[in-house]
Amino acid sequence: MARPVADLLPLAQLATVAMFALVALIAVMRARRGGRAGRWAAVTFGSLAVVLLTDPIEEALGVEPPAWLRVMTILLLIAFPYLLLRFTASLGGFP
Repeated sequence: MARPVADLLPLAQLATVAMFALVALIAVMRARRGGRAGRWAAVTFGSLAVVLLTDPIEEALGVEPPAWLRVMTILLLIAFPYLLLRFTASLGGFP
């Protein structure tokens, strides 16, 4: 028996990664004229896009990434909440 929901999971994962990559690309392009908030948005969503794109790229290439790349990915993931906080604070009105 077919499991239609389970069959859509890879497509949903790919759509999520593509969405964050697009948000990161737009944020990076607008960072030059966006002021402080634009720069923090670019760094925040850029780091998340790198984390999310690492695994699909590894699977597509079929190679095991070097240890330093894994460490950098983990560090970016750990830094994401701080970057998100800095982005939010740059919008103003943050206590």
